[in-house]
Amino acid sequence: MQLLFCEDEYLTRIGVMQTIPWEEIGITHVDCAKNGQEGMEMLATHPDILLTDIRMPFVSGLDIASRLKEMDPYSEVIIMSSYSDKEYLKKAITLSTVAYIEKPLDLQELRSALESAVARRRQNLRVQAWEAQQSPAEHFACLPDPDSPAFSQATRIVLREIRDRYADLNLSVDALAESVHFSPVYLGATFREETGIHIRSLITSVRIEAACRLLRETNLPITEVARQSGFNSANYFAKQFRAIQHMQPNEYRNGRRRKEGDV
Repeated sequence: MQLLFCEDEYLTRIGVMQTIPWEEIGITHVDCAKNGQEGMEMLATHPDILLTDIRMPFVSGLDIASRLKEMDPYSEVIIMSSYSDKEYLKKAITLSTVAYIEKPLDLQELRSALESAVARRRQNLRVQAWEAQQSPAEHFACLPDPDSPAFSQATRIVLREIRDRYADLNLSVDALAESVHFSPVYLGATFREETGIHIRSLITSVRIEAACRLLRETNLPITEVARQSGFNSANYFAKQFRAIQHMQPNEYRNGRRRKEGDV
């Protein structure tokens, strides 16, 4: 979980950074901006949660929050302010903030707000992932038609298994061979003869295609994209993704967003 912290007051910034047990509450990375302009620029990192003061030099915290919500409506926002101003509070509510915390900060109150933000963000990411999987995700451009009469029954079964079980970390040539009662060697040779594709290569291609969809349609962390696409290692996932897409997963995600005008 990634957080962007925007605060122009040095002592408050240092105090929060050194006091909050970030990893303990589920935040693995914190970017820190010392003014509003820096905060606006750091939105390029696509934070899950924004913790921001309202009044800062150059750009206000509410402007940063509004921009983040445009980029990612499911992001979480926590507003801090020394000013008990109803107009600020009203604007904060329209941004679906988790909390509006007055200064001087109560660190226990801030921690509780951060824990709530983490919990809500995780739930929203799960919903996004579920919605992405309900879209016509069962169609893969790289996958031959499992219902084609040109294929034997065993090959059709294998194609359906790959389509339906690509996210299963245990999916393998051996597992597929067992499901059709063939030896792995015989299945591999038969499948390649009928489709012109190696089974392992096809599994990888389907998983990468599924990962591309998650990168486009969700804000899941790369490690979670890897897991939900069937890879048990984020590093191996990145290596395979680069081999097929000729770029890193984050480059693909950011490139799609620029193309679609999201950033």
